[in-house]
Amino acid sequence: MNRPRKKESELNKLKEEISILKKEIAELKESAIRYKTLFESANDAIFVMEDDRFIDCNQKAAEMFGCRREDLIGETPYEKFSPPFQPDGQPSQKKALQKIKAAFKGQPQFFPWTHCRLDGSLFETEVSLSLIEIGAKKSLLAIVRDVSARKRAESALRRAQEHYQELFTQIPIGLYSTTPEGEILDVNPALIDMLGFPDKKSFMKIKSFDVYVDPQERETLKARLEKDGVVYGYQVRFKHRDGRVLWVKLTTRAIRDNEGKIIRYEGAIEDITQQKKSEEALKQSEAFLENVLYSIQDGISVLDPDLTIVMTNQVMEKWYTSNLPLVGKKCFEAYHNRNQPCHPCPSLRCLESGRTEKEIVPGLKGSPVEWIELFSYPLKNPITGKIEGVVEFVRDITPRKKAEELIQKSLKEKEILLQEIHHRVKNNLQIIISLLRLQASSEKDNRLINMFRECQNRIKAMAFVHEKLYQSRDFTRVDFTQYIHDFAQELSTAFGVKKKGIKLKTELEEVELDINRAIPCGLIFNELLTNAIQHAFPGGRAGEIIVRLHREEQEQISLEVWDSGVGLPADFDLEVPKTLGLMLIKSLTAQINGQLAIGTGEGTSFKIVFPG
Repeated sequence: MNRPRKKESELNKLKEEISILKKEIAELKESAIRYKTLFESANDAIFVMEDDRFIDCNQKAAEMFGCRREDLIGETPYEKFSPPFQPDGQPSQKKALQKIKAAFKGQPQFFPWTHCRLDGSLFETEVSLSLIEIGAKKSLLAIVRDVSARKRAESALRRAQEHYQELFTQIPIGLYSTTPEGEILDVNPALIDMLGFPDKKSFMKIKSFDVYVDPQERETLKARLEKDGVVYGYQVRFKHRDGRVLWVKLTTRAIRDNEGKIIRYEGAIEDITQQKKSEEALKQSEAFLENVLYSIQDGISVLDPDLTIVMTNQVMEKWYTSNLPLVGKKCFEAYHNRNQPCHPCPSLRCLESGRTEKEIVPGLKGSPVEWIELFSYPLKNPITGKIEGVVEFVRDITPRKKAEELIQKSLKEKEILLQEIHHRVKNNLQIIISLLRLQASSEKDNRLINMFRECQNRIKAMAFVHEKLYQSRDFTRVDFTQYIHDFAQELSTAFGVKKKGIKLKTELEEVELDINRAIPCGLIFNELLTNAIQHAFPGGRAGEIIVRLHREEQEQISLEVWDSGVGLPADFDLEVPKTLGLMLIKSLTAQINGQLAIGTGEGTSFKIVFPG
């Protein structure tokens, strides 16, 4: 009776154990599925190792090593899939076995490792080894993470940091980082040197507002940074360590935390002290030039190559008030009310030639400036030499033109008057000559007749000068060459030279004399030629007379009368002249500061040399 109950109890217990076992098997299957899912979906390569060889791996491992799973199973991590040596110089096999041995002793391992793919290409990894038990068997779980991309990023970041640090150190512009409260976080050598500190340590001891000449300027900068986040080209005065004031230009940005609070300022500082000095010098120079420009009492106008007015002084504005503003207009529009350039235009010529040009042109119609004298000077680029414009210097010459017109009118009147005087003097001398001719015609004494004739010729010599002046455009000088030629013909005709068989020749250069020398020279020539005609060829002898007029050295003029006649009397003595003619020659030669020379070689020569 008890046996059936006992069997039933055992049966129920067995059923319960079977149910529990089924449940455990189901849980194990579910756990295996989860393990397999995790194993295959992991983003890292996962290996299961017995001793030093792979016995299993996930698909990511095959992808990472560029092969099939079958290529990995049964392989060691240090033979086919590692280079012979690691970056630290250790052999891959030795180092791998050390790490595997330690892991089997229950010491988890985590280390960097250089693997190689099936094609031999290297890549950087991080490897973790940990001991696991599958059943009663101990194995290793190896997780391999490809860190090549991270290593490249780290390398690029490191290079960027090194490059930044080099720039930070070497750049000639000051760089800084400060807190809003003024604590200096960092500065570069350029800023340390700029403000005269011996080293970074001493610089870091001060507050940023200590370098401002006016600390309020820092507060203004902070307010702008709070509002805009960045400020460009903020010009402010800094104090050098030796007390000098420097002008600097700041470019600064505000760095905020995640809550939007400013935690520091970063920026660059450029020393513009020299630039400020140059700007100030330029301002002073421009002010000085402007004062000079506006103090000149003549007009100044600056044109570009297109004849557009770019600058004028107040004189031009005063003269051309009706056409204001002048700047921006073409010069021919503003100054002449024309729609095209004037002709002649000295400024156009100046642009073409590159030289200073000058012209006298009419002023603006209706303006009190009726005539202007215009000088155009080229504006050249000192580096390229290219003409970049023209400076017109304009002078009002209206009073001068009116004065010149009056002078010309007066000169014309005086010329007419002087011409009339010469004409009347010549006529009066002709009357005297005629009177002497009448008187000579009534005389029977040959000696007196010759005296009258000599007087006539002397007066005629003077009258001839006035006749030449009357015919000349210049009443101050006589064309003495023409005078000699014409008067020689006159005397030749009067004495009948051709009939006497005497040849008269002239060798004349161009010579002009003022009236103060022309009259005495004319009288001397009259005496010399008359004497040669009358006395050199007695008894009807034939011969030759040559008249020479030349310019000699040292601005001297020579007048010579040479004849081929009988020569001078034996008792001839120039120092003791016996005739009025010789006395006149000697006296008049001294009057014009001349020298008289007599030659008696081949023929007879009287030569006078006097200053030209």
